[in-house]
Amino acid sequence: MGMAEETYYQILGVHPSAPPEVIEAAYRRLERIYGKEYVPILVDGLPDDAAMDPEDRRWLRVQQAYEVLMSPDRRAAYDRTLREQRRESLPRHDLKEARKVLEPSGAWLADVRREEGSIVFRIGWAADFTETRRQLEQRIPPEERSYNPARGEWRVAERHEPVLVDLFDNFTPADAPPVPRLTAPVYPRWEGAPTVRRTWQPWEGWPLLVIGGLILAIVAAILFPANQAEQRAAQATATAVVVLNAASSFQNNFPTTPTPTPITLLRATLQYPSVYLRSGPSTDAPPLDILSNEQEYMVLGRTRDNAWLVLSTGEQTGWIAAWTVQVLGALEGVPVMTAETELPQVVPTPTPVDLPFP
Repeated sequence: MGMAEETYYQILGVHPSAPPEVIEAAYRRLERIYGKEYVPILVDGLPDDAAMDPEDRRWLRVQQAYEVLMSPDRRAAYDRTLREQRRESLPRHDLKEARKVLEPSGAWLADVRREEGSIVFRIGWAADFTETRRQLEQRIPPEERSYNPARGEWRVAERHEPVLVDLFDNFTPADAPPVPRLTAPVYPRWEGAPTVRRTWQPWEGWPLLVIGGLILAIVAAILFPANQAEQRAAQATATAVVVLNAASSFQNNFPTTPTPTPITLLRATLQYPSVYLRSGPSTDAPPLDILSNEQEYMVLGRTRDNAWLVLSTGEQTGWIAAWTVQVLGALEGVPVMTAETELPQVVPTPTPVDLPFP
């Protein structure tokens, strides 16, 4: 069979990795299209009869493809033939270039998880599996690593995380920064004039107008004392309005005593089984210790962008990535520190104190 001819997969219209049930369904579909019946082919090959109807010859090719692909042994032999023909059709230098594209360099992990102070992983790809295994066995002591051949899994101590970062391209440390989110698109600003909807607004000078009217009414009642009852009523009304306005102005202008903001001590827990406590606010800073999520820690400081926090274990103080910590409270009251700030070495357990309020 030449490479220019249709393959059995192309004749049936299925993928080379299609399972038998898909091949069966494709054959039944073609059977309904051609309206033929299945006739077993006892000898491979088709008769070279030019007088045979093209539709009949096509149906015989469908039957031959169906019989070969439904037989596991014959299908395996047919796939080997296809691979050899493709390999022979490519020049040797093109084959090398194709392998460079299909086979990346370095090593990649297929699966990785953290369990009880250990890192469990499976190697998904390596340009040289022997060299990768040799590096693992050479750089990690035997008592701190193990290999399960049944599951193809490695288990190493968590403190050898830098070795995994160096060997595998897709390994991410626990305190690595998260992948930045894509920025929102910026749309062009509309330059047209906005439509202003005018709504009714009360006139700000109406209190003065009311007071002036009341004053005129009082003056008129004094000048024309024909009705003393109306005079007293108008005077009382004017006095009440003036007193109410003065009281309202006095209340709005009276300075209020600010309420003091209480100082709170924040506690924090880890969101991962174990995280590095570092000597500075960076993943490049040397680690001081490995913290466990089985206890709580005290938050003493933070960076200005809240990306790193200063944590105290009670015996040691250092920096830790904020995205690996769950803080029990708001960070606004925590002091801002920098890499040059001298950190306290020991922090006693705080005792809550009731703050007096005025």
